[in-house]
Amino acid sequence: MENSEKKALIFGRNGQLGFDLCRTFEAGYKVLGFDHKSADVTNAGKVNEIIQAEKPDIIINATAYNKVDLADGEINQALSVNALAPFILAKASAQAGALFVHVSSDYVFDGQKKYYEEIDAPNPVNAYGVSKLCGEQLVKIAAPRYFIVRTSSLFGVKESGQKMNFVDKIASMAKAGQELKVINDQIMSPTYSFDLAGKIKELIEKHPPFGIYHITNEGSCSWFELAEKILGIMSLKNQVLPVTADSFNSKAKRPKMSVLKNSALQKALISPMPTWQDALKRYLLEKYN
Repeated sequence: MENSEKKALIFGRNGQLGFDLCRTFEAGYKVLGFDHKSADVTNAGKVNEIIQAEKPDIIINATAYNKVDLADGEINQALSVNALAPFILAKASAQAGALFVHVSSDYVFDGQKKYYEEIDAPNPVNAYGVSKLCGEQLVKIAAPRYFIVRTSSLFGVKESGQKMNFVDKIASMAKAGQELKVINDQIMSPTYSFDLAGKIKELIEKHPPFGIYHITNEGSCSWFELAEKILGIMSLKNQVLPVTADSFNSKAKRPKMSVLKNSALQKALISPMPTWQDALKRYLLEKYN
């Protein structure tokens, strides 16, 4: 079967990754995208109805509850979206004979290592991370043909009505002349959702072994270093003040080091991701011309 004859269902189309998945897969596939209004992924009956009617070849779950600081107080909602929904989608995918792709997070790790490979044992330090890990485990149970894709610190173009990602927030505050205090003791791998979408498509088409894959832009930095790079690319002269994570008094603990190494991609001989610096420059050119 040619790719143009294959059908891909993408859940979470209204988010930045869902937006980029839809525009990426439209080149070569018949794509149907669903947001939370058109498909409640926590409703097994609705999900099964859609999948049985559409008979897809590929199902991608880009939905997420990502309110890290609120997850402790909204644990039922976090588990419904991040654990129950992936299980429902994975089970429906298996019944339909479709390949299932689920997007997870660097926050399944505790931040005690310099970087994390796919073989490292998860150990989340907050309720959000626990909910994402539960989702991974349930996907493994429900779907024999799956890719679990862990990523980190996404930024990307998305439809209106969504909260700003970190890159847009820094750009907006800087252009407004606001003071910038940015955390310098949390290290991660910033990832452009457009690059991630393209690599997910490549992963599906290259047919490597099923399982867990880390997919982030290459390299790592602190949020402070990312903010400085944003201002540099945009030729903005604001001063950025480095501060510790503790000074923000966040409700949820976050891992100090959540750098993901794309080891499984390399082992599968899949081309490497661009650096986060290159990705950031392309994103800012697209978004702000």
